[in-house]
Amino acid sequence: MINFIEELSYNMIDILIIYIMCSALIDKKMTETGIRMLYTIPVLLLNTLTDVLIRYDIVSYILGYCFMAIAVYIIFKESVIQTIYLYIISFILCSIIQLLLILFMKPAAEIFTANENTYLGSFLTVIIELIIYRFAPVKVIYHFITRKSLIVKSIVLNIFVFFLVIILLSKFSPEMFFQYLTIFFISVIVLILSFLEILHSQKEIIEKNKQLDAYSQYMPIVNELITHVRMKQHDFDNQIQAIKMLPASCPDYDSLSQKLSSYSDYLIESASCASLLKINMKLIAGFLFSKACQAEESGIDFQIHILNYNLTTKLQEYDLIEVLGILIDNAFEATGQHGRIHLYMDCKDTGIIVKITNPGELLTPEMRKNFFTKGYSTKPKIEDHKIRGLGLFKMKKLLDENQGKIYLYNDFDEDHNSLICFEVVV
Repeated sequence: MINFIEELSYNMIDILIIYIMCSALIDKKMTETGIRMLYTIPVLLLNTLTDVLIRYDIVSYILGYCFMAIAVYIIFKESVIQTIYLYIISFILCSIIQLLLILFMKPAAEIFTANENTYLGSFLTVIIELIIYRFAPVKVIYHFITRKSLIVKSIVLNIFVFFLVIILLSKFSPEMFFQYLTIFFISVIVLILSFLEILHSQKEIIEKNKQLDAYSQYMPIVNELITHVRMKQHDFDNQIQAIKMLPASCPDYDSLSQKLSSYSDYLIESASCASLLKINMKLIAGFLFSKACQAEESGIDFQIHILNYNLTTKLQEYDLIEVLGILIDNAFEATGQHGRIHLYMDCKDTGIIVKITNPGELLTPEMRKNFFTKGYSTKPKIEDHKIRGLGLFKMKKLLDENQGKIYLYNDFDEDHNSLICFEVVV
């Protein structure tokens, strides 16, 4: 009976340690999930019974970890896969904390009994975890790992196995564990540094692949833009000839001036796409040209104003294309045929400034509040259509990750019609 109560107390402490770390990882308030700890009592009793019946056997320890994972599933109600990753990550972090405590508490092992050291270490672990729960944004670690590739998850799984072996060694052969404790600690540091290096390399590979995909998608459009400009250059002689013929067709100065001004505006408008080649980001030039062609096919007057052709920004070029795509597509959807959209691009010390205006209603405080929330849309719902209200939410998230800003406000055109303006600075 004494053994059962002692094992039960150890298991209760273990689940408390895992519970606090899991709450920190998924950013859950313990006041909301604390009551669910009571639902884990049957699991704790079964775990303790297993420990007593199969005492100090590797099977009992492995079953204990399985019971802890089941308890995490009961408390947090995540999917099975998410629960496994949540438990693995919390186990690794808790093991690191306890390994550091063992290293610094090594002199205390000669003063206190084994049980006293266990309770003292558990108490200090809980204190450290509460500090982490309150102040450290460890949820970033959880979201980073669960959203990354299979390679990253495999590395985390290998780290988990490494710590599992260390923990089992400490239970089955404490003398050997303490003898090689410093080596274990150095190994953990090397393992973590290697993991961080692999993550950095993986991030670079992902960025290069995204950049390569963007080049594969938009470089043909850039070539199409160049071909378009060359075709316009073939008309240059005819345009010069037309200008030379204007004095013959205009009898007076006023009519000549009017015709020359009108024809100059036509030439400037027809050569507007050629100016896109001046942009230092060729993918952006190709993307804007494709949107200009799309607008022409849809009967939308899409005016592009490049105020500074030397663009510099914190964003990767493919991310900037995503931001521009969301803004332009939203403006196209909100503007019918013969509507006018203006896109302004400038670059200052603060970064790239993108402003897009399209006809729209006056914004209410509720619309301003909800415009960038997930699933919110002012457009009517269409059957069998993709879910609306995700583009601006996704863009806002991307800008927040890169310290960008977005402004939403109303403006008015020369006829005093209301315009909706989005302005991005990044």
